[in-house]
Amino acid sequence: MKGNGNMIRRGGWTKPASGVYKLNVDAAYEPETGRGATGAIIRDSRGNFIAACCEYNDHAIDVATMEALALLNGLKLAEQFGAQSLAVESDSMEVVEAVRDPSEYRGTGAVIIDDCRHLLTVLGMATFTHCPREANEVAHSLARHGYTQEVREFWFSDPPPFLDPVLISDRVIILEAVVGEEPSKKTCVASGSTSSPSSGCHDWDYPLDSLLHQIISLISSFHDLLAFRGTCRSWRAAASSFPSVYTFTFPPLHLEPDISHGVFNYKPKWKLVDPAKRALSLRFSAPRINPCRMCYLGCSYGYLIFSDREHCHLLDVYTGTKVRPPKLQSDGSSLIYYGFLVAPLTSPNSRLTLLSRTSMFQWQVGANSWTEHPLVGEPIHQIVFFKGQMFAMDFVQRLHTIRVVPQLSIQEVAVVWEEGMLVGLHSKPWLVVCGDMLLLVDLSVSTDLLFGFPGTLRVFRLDFSDEPAKWVKMEKLDNWALFLANDRRNPTFSCMNPERWGGKSNYIYVPTASQDSDEPWTAIEVGQPVPNSTHRLSFSSAATAHSSPLNSLWVLPSLVFGVCQ
Repeated sequence: MKGNGNMIRRGGWTKPASGVYKLNVDAAYEPETGRGATGAIIRDSRGNFIAACCEYNDHAIDVATMEALALLNGLKLAEQFGAQSLAVESDSMEVVEAVRDPSEYRGTGAVIIDDCRHLLTVLGMATFTHCPREANEVAHSLARHGYTQEVREFWFSDPPPFLDPVLISDRVIILEAVVGEEPSKKTCVASGSTSSPSSGCHDWDYPLDSLLHQIISLISSFHDLLAFRGTCRSWRAAASSFPSVYTFTFPPLHLEPDISHGVFNYKPKWKLVDPAKRALSLRFSAPRINPCRMCYLGCSYGYLIFSDREHCHLLDVYTGTKVRPPKLQSDGSSLIYYGFLVAPLTSPNSRLTLLSRTSMFQWQVGANSWTEHPLVGEPIHQIVFFKGQMFAMDFVQRLHTIRVVPQLSIQEVAVVWEEGMLVGLHSKPWLVVCGDMLLLVDLSVSTDLLFGFPGTLRVFRLDFSDEPAKWVKMEKLDNWALFLANDRRNPTFSCMNPERWGGKSNYIYVPTASQDSDEPWTAIEVGQPVPNSTHRLSFSSAATAHSSPLNSLWVLPSLVFGVCQ
């Protein structure tokens, strides 16, 4: 196995070929104490941070074993990320030669090398190269961190702050190489698929926020956003302060759970697929939940929410980390059916809200107890946030605004329905925030054709220009695409110019498998017949819809939502 001949070499870290991910691994070992640690990092062909890990080991055998273990941990990280084409570098010649020809290797790490070879059959194409220490500084820093802190840690979106100096140093090497090869061009690369005008931007760490926000608005996939955030700390801050998540031009991720019957009886697992980069599916698992029989309550700001009436758990869909609020003190007389966050979990104003038919329970994130407020009226089946307000749709399709500070208040919004909206049989509608519009998506079917003809999805815009406000039918979505899930407790999304990532304008994407393709979702054109499989799923009763298990849904991970959202 040989290194890629197209790599740019400047005495330090080198970038792999386009479409290839580079894995660097290293180990730290102290023979006097028998302690050691490993480090691994994955970057793409532009030097963007993808993932990293470190692991402490207080029973290390020798340096060769630790170097082999570093490779194994790095390959496991690559498998979890879903990398299909990999360039692996280690500064241990012994490990590189052992992987190339394991039949001749009889060292102490032979068993671990065999595990590496087995894992390679799953990963696909990989090349192995021996590199000097100066080309492996980031992996070395990770191993040193694991050793000195005696920790096992993973980073899947943002690099830890202690890596910033070496990451920026490596990127400067790449930038100098590009400028050296093309002296007439001055370039500042922003992400995996976007670029912007620049005046010879050599200062990676301090460009203007306004320019960075322009770049972010052009990003066409979640993975490209990760690459942008992974460049350095100031770029990460710019992504977190992006004015509105609803102006992103990339689609949400498709979440497919690996569970049955709506309960977790061991460790919850799920798969995330990016519609813009379908080959990069990611698999995740979370720590075991106790008690294990938890009911699904919804998804909000990148967290899955579960409860068993007394205990509540929030699981980050991208990292698998768990947040456990204090025990809920309730008489258990009314079933909790819906849960949502009123702001990103990192926001100082964030509250977790749980709904039953008779009460609203709220937990101020970081507090030691819950507050309970009585509720009257019809139960709420969907919440969206639009222009700084919380809008709620109840089970009889009345629209409300909700305020939680300084005290809870729920006020009905006077709305006029178009006459055509009341014809035929309807499912519970969806609310969708689409740019500066609040939309209602309705699935309807003529009563006399219910059993022989699929319904159609219609879209209405809430016109606030008159009082009372009025739902106005939209014949087309123009250059927008919408994303809905059957369970109204799950978030809805919109995306402008979906053709940029391979999608279609004027289409609505639902996370149920398509009968006409091998994709795990279905795309439905507005106003056109809905496939029968999707049509049947959408007419579940109100009671069933709010006691259903976790099914496939659309989601944006929590890191997308800055504290300003």
